[in-house]
Amino acid sequence: GVIERPLHRNTSWDRARFEIPAHRWLDLSDADYGVSLLNDGRYGHDVADGHIGLTLLRSPTWPDPQADQGAHELIYSLYPHPGGWQAGGTTHAAYALNRPLVIHDAAASGGNSSRSGVGASMLSAIMFESETDGVVIEAIKRSQDGLDLIVRVYEAWGRGTEAGIRSSLSLAGVVECDLLERPLTPEESPAHALWLASAAASHDEPARAGNGWAFAMRPFEVRTFRVTLAR
Repeated sequence: GVIERPLHRNTSWDRARFEIPAHRWLDLSDADYGVSLLNDGRYGHDVADGHIGLTLLRSPTWPDPQADQGAHELIYSLYPHPGGWQAGGTTHAAYALNRPLVIHDAAASGGNSSRSGVGASMLSAIMFESETDGVVIEAIKRSQDGLDLIVRVYEAWGRGTEAGIRSSLSLAGVVECDLLERPLTPEESPAHALWLASAAASHDEPARAGNGWAFAMRPFEVRTFRVTLAR
């Protein structure tokens, strides 16, 4: 999720919030321009009197008087951008800092993904790509039973939207599933009734469209899809 906070300190509780936690990024912007401070694991931030601060090290003396002693390596980045943090691409820049691109030669390692239909020749194209700004593909993995692929997405901008995922693979079917990768149906998932009653969840079925699918997203919603590839 995303939390917006005022810059003023008019009240005692405003003044008490001298530092706040923020994973991956903090942004200070208006409609025309902004600056994001990206981090890969240092989460204490403060903004006051025209500056943005990032706490790099706490070094408490209790309960461990020797805490945090020694050499530390850390990464942070200042990211100026036009517009607000949504249009400025802060979410994607923070992902790039936290999850840098790693190239893995599947052919050289002798990897074989034949059970899911994903071979080395298919990896030259983008397997799955979000067509919607603010909808992030969080994870792509083989299903636990090895038969299908799991694609997990979330809405990062705090708005309801119609989303779409396209793929370079040939798809045979897409169903929404729970976090244990069971299709969200009364017969297969004990979580179905709770999911159906949740006001924070979208309950539409993924609509197939070519080699992809469309679906609704509520603000900050997480949805997980089980994708069956054409054999």
